[in-house]
Amino acid sequence: MINPHYKPFGFFRFGLAFMVAMSHSGNLGPAWFERMIQPWGLGNMAVMTFFVLSGYIIAEAIEVFYRDRPVAFIGNRYLRILPPYFAALLVSVLVHALLAHYGWLGHVVNWTPEAFSATNLTANSLLLVILYGLGRMGFQPDYFFVTNTWAVMVEVHFYLVVFGLMLLWPRLNRHLTEVGRRRIIMVGVVALCVLGPLAMFLKIPQLVYVSWAPFLLAGVLLYQLHQRQDAFFLAACVLSQISLLGTFCLYVGRNASALIAGPAVVLGLLIVILAFLGRARIPASQVGWDRFFGNLSYPLYINHWTVFVVYGAVASTGRGWGLWMAGMASAVGLSLLMQAAVEPLLHRVRDRLRGTSL
Repeated sequence: MINPHYKPFGFFRFGLAFMVAMSHSGNLGPAWFERMIQPWGLGNMAVMTFFVLSGYIIAEAIEVFYRDRPVAFIGNRYLRILPPYFAALLVSVLVHALLAHYGWLGHVVNWTPEAFSATNLTANSLLLVILYGLGRMGFQPDYFFVTNTWAVMVEVHFYLVVFGLMLLWPRLNRHLTEVGRRRIIMVGVVALCVLGPLAMFLKIPQLVYVSWAPFLLAGVLLYQLHQRQDAFFLAACVLSQISLLGTFCLYVGRNASALIAGPAVVLGLLIVILAFLGRARIPASQVGWDRFFGNLSYPLYINHWTVFVVYGAVASTGRGWGLWMAGMASAVGLSLLMQAAVEPLLHRVRDRLRGTSL
């Protein structure tokens, strides 16, 4: 097993989750603050950077912990994603039910009383389990109790694709030379770099997950470039970066009021920071704090909406910096509670699947 140095992504991951939360908090702060942040799409930039980071981390995890162990890989990924999601879903449903009882949900965008129907609750429960065909089965969600679930669905899809490649690649690899391997890799890179923006441009529902492939691929290739430092992976990495920036511009360009050039530049800078952190080292005394904040990123991502729904109920009469800061602090606080409630139950099982503790 390879023993790599610790990569200080923790504060960075937390910062990205905080950006997503900020993108949904505009109605809590002053009106001018909401008008200022909306065109920038902070959540879009953060989520796309999360995709790149996920590709990097998963590439490293496979090489370090899960080589020739695809079942352990997919099992650990599901344990990381599903239990915290179901816990967040349960809390969100209970909070919404309490607010609905007192008639305090009129401020929530897309809210509908049908949210409490058995169909919608079932749909929300199955979103990360059944990626295709829920609508055809009659379980199209009327309301998402956990916001930005679509991005987690993209992640799960990525894990399943990686799982399939882990099953297939060893059988194929035995019959390939180094040149043959690189040809196959480059063909796959070019295909995904073309299909990603093309699927985004054409808005083909069947290719929705392919639209995000350039971001995840960029993270995988960046990790390979860091490990191998050769011209082949440099060229592939540059191609994926061009593709993801094009895809990002197409995505944010769908909103006529959204900025494009500025957020694209910020996204590029975030990826540069990610690349720097992938090579950085921090003192051992700081690793614990960095890991602590990194572990809070997913709970913050999936739980902040529940808090903002509560604070939004009083935003019409009291919005301002006080309410905004209280809302953001409460979102972090709920994330801490959810992390403390869920993670200890899974820690030992995940360590056993990984083969070591982190």
